[in-house]
Amino acid sequence: MKRCKILLIGGVALVILFELAVLSQEDSAPILMGSLFYAQRNIDIEVVDHRGRSEAGAKPFSKYEGEALGLDKHNNFSVLESFPPASRGRGIASGDFNNDGWQDILLGTSEGLLLYKNTGSYKFALQDPKLPALDGLALGVHVAAFVDIDNDGWQDIYLTTYGGKNYFLLNDKKGFKNPKILDVPNSGALLTSAVSFGDLDKDGDLDFVNGNWTFSSSQLGPEANKLVRNNNLQFAEEDLAGVNGQTLSVLLADFTNDGRLDLIAGDEFDAPDNFYRGDGEGGLREIRKSDGVIPVSAHFNMGVDAADFNNDLYVDIYVSGVSTYEAFTQNPCPALGNVQERQKCEKNIEFMNVLKDDTIGVDKCADLATTTRERNQCSAMTLLALAHRRGEEGLCREIPRAYMAQRLVCMSHFRPYVHAARDGDAEAIPQISWQNVLLQGREGGVFEEVSKEKNVHNAYNSWNAKFADLDNDEWQDIYVATGESTPSRLVFQQNVFFHNYGGEYFQAEQKEFGLEDFGIVPSYTYIDIDNDGDLDIISVPINEPLKVYINNEAQNNSITFEFRDHQGNHFGIGNKIYIYYGESSERHQVRQIKSGGGFLSFDSPIAHFGLGEYDRVNYIEIVWSTGEKTTIEKEFLANDKYIIKRNLK
Repeated sequence: MKRCKILLIGGVALVILFELAVLSQEDSAPILMGSLFYAQRNIDIEVVDHRGRSEAGAKPFSKYEGEALGLDKHNNFSVLESFPPASRGRGIASGDFNNDGWQDILLGTSEGLLLYKNTGSYKFALQDPKLPALDGLALGVHVAAFVDIDNDGWQDIYLTTYGGKNYFLLNDKKGFKNPKILDVPNSGALLTSAVSFGDLDKDGDLDFVNGNWTFSSSQLGPEANKLVRNNNLQFAEEDLAGVNGQTLSVLLADFTNDGRLDLIAGDEFDAPDNFYRGDGEGGLREIRKSDGVIPVSAHFNMGVDAADFNNDLYVDIYVSGVSTYEAFTQNPCPALGNVQERQKCEKNIEFMNVLKDDTIGVDKCADLATTTRERNQCSAMTLLALAHRRGEEGLCREIPRAYMAQRLVCMSHFRPYVHAARDGDAEAIPQISWQNVLLQGREGGVFEEVSKEKNVHNAYNSWNAKFADLDNDEWQDIYVATGESTPSRLVFQQNVFFHNYGGEYFQAEQKEFGLEDFGIVPSYTYIDIDNDGDLDIISVPINEPLKVYINNEAQNNSITFEFRDHQGNHFGIGNKIYIYYGESSERHQVRQIKSGGGFLSFDSPIAHFGLGEYDRVNYIEIVWSTGEKTTIEKEFLANDKYIIKRNLK
């Protein structure tokens, strides 16, 4: 089918949006099949052509509300979610749950999961998985991730819920019509707000780290972050060393460039961030200040990513947090095209303004409410707000029994906490306040902080921030989701797109690229919706429908790689792939397949490279998750996807 992502100018834009809207959700593109490209020893490679790109648009990206692509259901945000942790958003993941070659979407919501199948025609179709009743779903799903935890070649689902209950839903290969449920140990935790997967001991099974959240911002709770070891689906948890606070991001990645997975656990507020060096046998040793490896991190850490922004083949680290609370006046609600969504957005903001009013009172709810349900919801949340502001736990018990989940949130605020001074550990990694941090990797696995030099230190209230080459020019950019919703304030800020200029510096160009958005956006996923070799974005705003940014880049070349490993974990989580191209192979890039980092956000296990004007790669090197290295001295043409299979010896 000829795709309709063409020039978005004047009336043509309306035509394109109409075409997107009328495509039938029943029409699915065929399963993408490859042809044999390479076979030697135990390595087979299939090649699948990228689908042809359309002409360039007026801007590099075109923005749609989710319903234009069939993503019409999302988190049903209401005044009941106006307090942490619900006010910090819900998770999103891209992946291919049915192995048809098209990347699908998974969402966490206040009512459970939403699973969308990519039909291959610029449309997603909502699926109807038969999920059993699970404990802890009263406040919905926070983390939602695709991951093949049983290593059978089909992506499963991992979800976390308030109260510390976490689960795997094993893929039944029938669209989760009858998934097997696995409980995950998480003792003492209130909520897992971050997770990252990787094979720490190189045994072929994916282990993972649960980053746990505490309610207090100034004190530390009894929760600890957990390393969960996987032995053929038998899970054993261990407390991670170090002081843990409000952990919002965890990432397993080889950032020291020694072929072993390391770990970053990012804590907001007073607790320091924790960096660990992996030994390749399952052990993690905390990196301390005196080691001279990590000079600083960000005080208000909310997201973290590791990649090579300057193509020197050393991994760099970006830590996103709070650089400024500067707010913009652009309330995003009036710009919404769907009338019902616009009205709901505006009504929720009115209720949230009542809750942050210093003269708060239950009687104010009656002035805004048009239904009994609205009045009861507002009254319940008013009691919660009063309890926290006044320090009166008894007010929590006055929340009606119909809102037991909100009563639980209210009372969790009064759990016992142990005070921990921010500077109490002289060997902790120092924290910089009010800026983001870019750690540039050097030889020997050491880092230098260069955020101001590279112009990425200020990105407002930064939640999710991840590297990706969004214009296929060979250099990885950074897209930052911003804004904040708290009981005391609503902060509307513009999302920031840091465009990478040859690895020398970045420039904020969200307006120029069509990526400007003033909503409160904590999470997003990079996804190639149409398999054309450029990355699109789906973001999850708070109090708005999903936003979809279709990539119109048409000039530069790209190449992508996927893995099917029968010795290590199937989709190659933790694999590194190096490409060499240009005259005498003097140009090079590296990608690592990761699952985690950012904030509440997961991407498909695909290595995407922009090649600019170059139309081929001369050869590649692979460092497998199990430690072996493979060099393939063969020319790889651009604008194709290569599926690399490693068979049993």
